[in-house]
Amino acid sequence: MVPGKPGKPGPPLLITAPRVVPAGPVPAVLEPGYVAIEAGLITAVGQGPPPDVPGLVLADGVLVPGLIDLQVNGRYGEDLAGVDPAGWARVVRRLPETGTTAFLPTFITAPVGELAGALRSAAGFVPDLPGGARVLGVHLEGPFLAAARAGAHRRDWIVPATVDAVADLLAAGAGVLRVVTLAPEVAGGLAAWGWRVDALSAGDGLFGAVPPAGPAAAGPGVAADESVALATGVAGAVAAWAGPGAAVTVAGGVVPPGR
Repeated sequence: MVPGKPGKPGPPLLITAPRVVPAGPVPAVLEPGYVAIEAGLITAVGQGPPPDVPGLVLADGVLVPGLIDLQVNGRYGEDLAGVDPAGWARVVRRLPETGTTAFLPTFITAPVGELAGALRSAAGFVPDLPGGARVLGVHLEGPFLAAARAGAHRRDWIVPATVDAVADLLAAGAGVLRVVTLAPEVAGGLAAWGWRVDALSAGDGLFGAVPPAGPAAAGPGVAADESVALATGVAGAVAAWAGPGAAVTVAGGVVPPGR
């Protein structure tokens, strides 16, 4: 299993259910419905009787698309930042119980050297994880955040983004680093940002491997920084906070004052 790639295809399978919610632009509930799978891909979703004898009949419940969790710090007693292969395997096997079929293990703010070591460790065993929820890559939430909005992050480990720090993390996370969260208004963040987007754009990860922005502390002038971040290649906002009377432009929209 490779981050962002489907697992080994199984035999064709036709599933029926009393209700099926397809993954389409228009909300719908098919009652009853069916889903056909071939070569590891969904080839048909329909309403009414299935076109052939189903291999799996769900007598009740609702069949929905798998959920994708973009931030999983840990689960089932496992801290994913500890990069223990057995712990990751446990999470991978059990997350489908929650309806999650793919996810981004997430490391929060820590010293750059520790994060680099964790990325190298993860890159070494992610391809050998067992079947279950797919690991799409690693999400780094920090250490390039706004100290004023640190939340659970240790302020003494929050640092400005520099080309050297970014290069270290990119090298350590080659093949596994997919998303980086940062505050674009922090000194040096945007300069290092443009360089990183160029380096990551060759990857095939989520959002084209372009990191999102946030958490960010907005005040006078910060809305402009957010707009520049979008032009630089920011894919979206993880968290945004606007000071009194301020509005922040993120991901093509506006976060209302106070959000």
